[in-house]
Amino acid sequence: MTRVTCTLCNGQGTIDIETAEGAMEHGQRIILQEAASRCLDVKAMLSPSRRHDLAAGRRAAAVRMRTETNLHFKQIGLLLGRRDHSTVINMVRPKRQGRNGAKPSALATPSHAE
Repeated sequence: MTRVTCTLCNGQGTIDIETAEGAMEHGQRIILQEAASRCLDVKAMLSPSRRHDLAAGRRAAAVRMRTETNLHFKQIGLLLGRRDHSTVINMVRPKRQGRNGAKPSALATPSHAE
């Protein structure tokens, strides 16, 4: 078994190369499954396009990779078309509620009460 120091966690841990490679392969399978289940082209899904269906497919793949594998945000971003780790964090994080429990879209609606 080959072990190396993890550069993603600033050397605080070690990773099994075989385990890490297996997780990356599993992540790639997740991308293929999500693309197939949504009838999306994998190349388009990994492109910089912001088209709603492609973004939804990427988001679903990111959530599955985060829950089903031990991949870091940076690794997930690399698999999803070289996206930044902060983009992946925003994909995976549940949408926040606005003030008083209102959804953010409801806050943006102007009130016509006088």
